This record gives sequence, C-alpha cells and structure tokens, in this order.
Amino acid sequence: MMKYALGVNHMQDNPRLPPPESSDRTVKWVVLSLAGLGGTIMLCIIAAIVIIGMLTLLGRRVSAVYSQVNAGLAATVITVEPAAAPGCASSSVSAMVPQVETLPNALAYYHRGSDELEQGEYARAVAYFNGAIALEPDLANAWYHRGYAYENLGEYERAIEDYSRAIAMAPDEPQYRSSRAQAYASLSEYACAIEDYDQAIALDPDDAFSYLGRGDAYAGLGKYDQSLADYRRAIELDPENPEVYNTRGDAYYYQESYEQAIADYTRAIELDPEETLYYFNRAYAYESLGEYEQAIADYTTMIELDPDDPQAYYDRAYAAISIGQYEPAIEDYTRIIQLNPDNASAYQSRASAYEELGRGEEAIHDYREAIRLDPDDTWGYYTRGDAYRRQGSYDLAIQDYTTFLQSNPDNGWAHRDRGHAYYEQENYDQAVSDYTQAIESFIDDPWVYYSRGAAYEHLGKKDLAIADLEVFLDRADNPVAREEVERKLRVLREK
Repeated sequence: MMKYALGVNHMQDNPRLPPPESSDRTVKWVVLSLAGLGGTIMLCIIAAIVIIGMLTLLGRRVSAVYSQVNAGLAATVITVEPAAAPGCASSSVSAMVPQVETLPNALAYYHRGSDELEQGEYARAVAYFNGAIALEPDLANAWYHRGYAYENLGEYERAIEDYSRAIAMAPDEPQYRSSRAQAYASLSEYACAIEDYDQAIALDPDDAFSYLGRGDAYAGLGKYDQSLADYRRAIELDPENPEVYNTRGDAYYYQESYEQAIADYTRAIELDPEETLYYFNRAYAYESLGEYEQAIADYTTMIELDPDDPQAYYDRAYAAISIGQYEPAIEDYTRIIQLNPDNASAYQSRASAYEELGRGEEAIHDYREAIRLDPDDTWGYYTRGDAYRRQGSYDLAIQDYTTFLQSNPDNGWAHRDRGHAYYEQENYDQAVSDYTQAIESFIDDPWVYYSRGAAYEHLGKKDLAIADLEVFLDRADNPVAREEVERKLRVLREK
C-alpha cells in the first residue's frame, strides 16, 4: 500500500488522495474599490482609477465590496508588457473558455467575472475578465483576478503572466506579488516564489499569508530552518489560523521532529476539528513514532467525518497491519472495495492480509481479482506466485514468477522465490540458476546462499555447497541457524 507524503504547497489539495486538484485549503477573497473622479475644466473626459483588489488565502472570508461609481467610467489605455521575474515562467497555452453574453462596459464584465469567481466558476470568470480587459486594458484588477481564475484552473503559467501585468500597473501592491509567488510555488519554482514573497513582505510586513507562503517555498527547497522562522512569524500575526500550525507541523515532520509536529497538528485540530487533513498529518506523525494505536484513533476520526473517503480506510488498515491486527485491516479493505469494486490495490492489500492469517484460498481469489482489474501491474503475479508456492502449487507459482520476471528480469527476490519453487520440485539445476541470479542481483539475504548450498549438495557438488554455507555463516546472525549450518558443514567435510 502506498503512503502519501505530507505537502507544503498551499495550492495542493489534501495529500491523502492523489492527484492533487485545486485546493479547498486555499480560498481567496476579492475586494474591489472603484472611485470615480469628476471631470476637469481642461479635458471633458471622466477618468477612472482602479484601486487595488485585495486577495488572501487559507480559508479566510470571501467578500466583494464595490463602491459606488458616481460618474461614468472612461479609460486611458496603457500598454504594459508582462514582466515575470528573470528566469521564471511567464507564458503558456491558452485556456479554453466559454462564450458569454455581450455586456455594456468593462465594469459590467468585471463585476460578472467577480461573481463567477466567488462561485468557483473559473472558466466563466476568465471569459468575463477577457471582456473587461478587451475594453479597458489598464484595469489592473481584471488582470489580477483573471490570473487567480487561471491559477485555480491549473493554468499557472498564464496566471503568472496576468499577475505580472497587474504588478507592472501597480508595483506597490503586495497582494499581487504574493499571488504570483504562489503560482510560482505551484510550478515548484521556489526561488522565484521567495523573491516575490520578499517583495510582498517588504511592502506589507504584517501579512501573515506572505510569511506562510514564503515558509512553504523554503520548505520546498528543503530549507526548514528558514521555513520554521517564517511560520513562527505567521503564527504571531495570525494565531487563530489552524493552517499555519498545520504547515509548521509539516516542517517539523520533515525535520523528523515528530513530537513538535504532533503538537502543531493538535493545535490545528483544536482550531478546526472538522478538517480531516489535520488528523491525517497527526496520524502519520504518530506512525513515524511507532504509535500505531494513536494513529488508528485519528484515522477513525477521519472516517467518522468522511465515511466515504477510501484513503482513510487504507491508512487505518496500514496502521492495523503494523501491529498485527489483520482482521480489522481486512474489514477496512472490504469497505474500500464496497466503495470502489474496481480498486485493484484494495484486492491486492486484502489478499496480503488473508495470507498473514493463513487463508490462502481467499488470498488467491483476491490476487486473481487484482490481476483481472489491473493486468499491467506485474506485482500481482509475483504476490500470487508466493501464495501458490505456500500452498504447494509449485507449477502455478513458477508460472506467475516467470510472468513477473519477464517485465522485471533483474529482480533478485523473484529469482530467489522461483528458485525455492524449483527446489521444492527437486529441480535443483533450475533452483541453482535462479539462486545465482538472485545473488548477482545483490539482494541482502544470507539465506539464498544457504538455499543454493543445499541445492548444490543435492547435485553432489560438495565443494560448492561448502563454499555457500561458509558465506552464510559469515553473514547470518541467527544462533540456531548457525548451529545447524555448522553441523551440516562438519558432515560435508567428512564425506
């Protein structure tokens, strides 16, 4: 069973269920102020100034505040080229956007785009912002919010391009820079992200989000000391934000400071007891300490909060198996299969648990289902081969091992196990051949020398048998086995 690593990128979804999609951990709010200026006596033109739209993340409030425009909106067109940070991404393929109705002016398009943005209709938001930008290319907020829409569509490079245009129009707006930084981080361009966060923090030293984002970027580069310093500052600025504690917990986890990680995850849970991700992360830290009972308790809470989440059942089963609780693990794998009958991995995992309980027929049935559902996963043939061999069905075992080895010819463990099957059939020449290939694959198993030595003995090759048994003695530390091999060596030398 695959376990998933904790993530540090705030545009990533819950790491429990890959692949990541747009994050429900990341919510941006939109604030727009439009102020109309009266006409002057020199020009009979009404000018409009678009004041910066603020955008923040991490589960904060969503609002849109529109001031009254007391005069008409006219535009002075400003031509601005996108200006991404040097050496950083700045372009991509155009997104597909829907057709929308014709509206009377840029402000109308902008308002509709903002509404779609708040509803999570990002493609439609892009279409409306396109209309606003076409009519008024100097509307910085339209570029900015279209960038946000692109970001949530996974179009990070186009988001960066739009954020860059907004920055060129309003270089002193910190939120534009922090948003572009986040898009860079989503592309794993952490150095570029840090550069933008540095500038955002210089413009607004009290913005907790920028410290949190820069901490994430430092963590992405493996610079956990710097990330922890930023997380501490973010907590000072926003002590009631559970995400900051969760993210600092991740940094502690990567430093293998599991107790501190657990403390931070616990604080995140206290602040938001409905967020399953925090239980997942704490459970994972508990497992790293070998505290599987506590991990199982957290996975159980996850299941109570979301009983249809298959990953929680996987993780709880994994923890249960780690302490020999195979029956509960089988129940969890069965629940996963009920949720998704085509889940080959669940059949594979349940089969392994059945084998541990000596329930070979049920194991083989599940291995067969796993292979049927995912015939390209050759590992299923290997594990089913093991089950057949333990049952004494050596021909079937050899057949499955051979299928696996056709795709994995250098897998020493499979050669060893097929060698065991040949040995049980008294086909000692084939057994020696497989044991030799296993040894040449440098598998760390002294018993393969013992097995080959025993096969050589059956073939009457005393000197080769003695040589292998002596290697076994050099590498094995089991006193009972060593005593038995020493006795066998005395007998062989006396022949």
